[in-house]
Amino acid sequence: MLIRRQSGFGLLEIMIAVAIIGILASIAYPSYQSQVERSRRTDATTSLLALAQMQERIMATCGEYATASVTDATSCGDALGGGGEGIGLGQADAVSEEGFYSLAVAGDADSYKLTATAQGAQVNDEDCQTFELTELGVKSGGVLIDLNTLEDNDCW
Repeated sequence: MLIRRQSGFGLLEIMIAVAIIGILASIAYPSYQSQVERSRRTDATTSLLALAQMQERIMATCGEYATASVTDATSCGDALGGGGEGIGLGQADAVSEEGFYSLAVAGDADSYKLTATAQGAQVNDEDCQTFELTELGVKSGGVLIDLNTLEDNDCW
């Protein structure tokens, strides 16, 4: 009589495989999330650099930086006096291109400070929640401790 041996996996082998997969996933997922947050930071930097470029164009054309909202300025009077509902400089909304940062423009005729603040899913980025760029090209970024203090990290 021929005895056939069954092949396949038993319950114990499957449970060990599931446990190993669970351990690997618990290690890999936080690292993946951190990498995703770091890659989203480019949304802030590219948005701020685009706004800075527009400010420099206005300075070159009009002799001073825009001080108010400008969405569809066609002259220096429009650019310097404001018009429209956007945050300024040809951008109609106050959100970065991919929507992970809210944008703000502050300043006067001789200077400006552009700010990108994390919103939505990017708020979980504990190292770089706020990015700033000035007319001098000074870049800073980190966690906003209070309205006037930025704990600077290497976000750029």
